[in-house]
Amino acid sequence: MRGIGGSKGPLKNITLHDLANDIARVIEFIADSPVHVLGWAFGNRVTRCLAEDHPLIVKSVILLAAGGKIPPSPEALKNLTKLYNKNISNKERFEAAKLSLFSPTTDSETVNNAMKHGRSWPEAVAAHSKANQLTLLSEWWNGGQATMLVIQGLDDLIALPENGQILKNQFGERVRLINIENAGHYMHAEQPKTIANSIIAFLSDFR
Repeated sequence: MRGIGGSKGPLKNITLHDLANDIARVIEFIADSPVHVLGWAFGNRVTRCLAEDHPLIVKSVILLAAGGKIPPSPEALKNLTKLYNKNISNKERFEAAKLSLFSPTTDSETVNNAMKHGRSWPEAVAAHSKANQLTLLSEWWNGGQATMLVIQGLDDLIALPENGQILKNQFGERVRLINIENAGHYMHAEQPKTIANSIIAFLSDFR
């Protein structure tokens, strides 16, 4: 997304629609037919906004965590915010990650391996947060009309599992909901095989 790595584009006063349009342009450049799109964390919002704004190029929406309606607790947000502070120690960073992004059952090695390659993009984080605030929930929550797979960790403290259950209750058979035990917000580091198998099974329905 804009502001991360070598990605270009204005960051001031953007909305989720701007970020969704960026993805749409990429899809139109590389694909000749509708595609399956996957979003995790903040990307779950952008992905659903993409499906709302550009339904003809989205075949399905896959969400790893589906936050948006039920907010995280103040304590979880406090620990998550610490991760963007460059002045904290490695020990403090580890503890903040453990208490916000991972299941209590996840071992220290998994947490360390997941976090050691991470980089922070403060300007992008701030811009994306503002983009979220400037976009009404009603403009992206539904994810268009595409079939949706929601995979969520039952120990997720950032995108609480209640969010995925709301989607399932709201849209019924259009949403396939998979709850994973012993997984938090970083579920792809904690339960990668379970997630991969779930996605493969979901995509097989489109063959």
